[in-house]
Amino acid sequence: MEVKSAAMRSPEGFGMYPDCPTERGRKHLRELIEIADKSGVLFICALPKVRGFKPYCEGDEEICKLLEEARERGVLLKAISLHFDPSKGAVVLENPDLDVYI
Repeated sequence: MEVKSAAMRSPEGFGMYPDCPTERGRKHLRELIEIADKSGVLFICALPKVRGFKPYCEGDEEICKLLEEARERGVLLKAISLHFDPSKGAVVLENPDLDVYI
């Protein structure tokens, strides 16, 4: 299981990853694709009130292609919404099962 931080918000309200090219992220996805049926990626959308998760293809086009391949090969792709609420002084799990759009 690989965990990625999706701390970018799209104008439409989606949590997004990556915000820039990431060779390390590509390497991780390639490794997960090799063991597809035994692997997964969890995207933590560290933002309140997100509608779901989408990859930010302008940040890294190859990541988008690798995520498509990962989904096709059976890698589990999950997303949650988790953020700090200063009024409560606590981390809030807002949605434990966000929709993932690849």
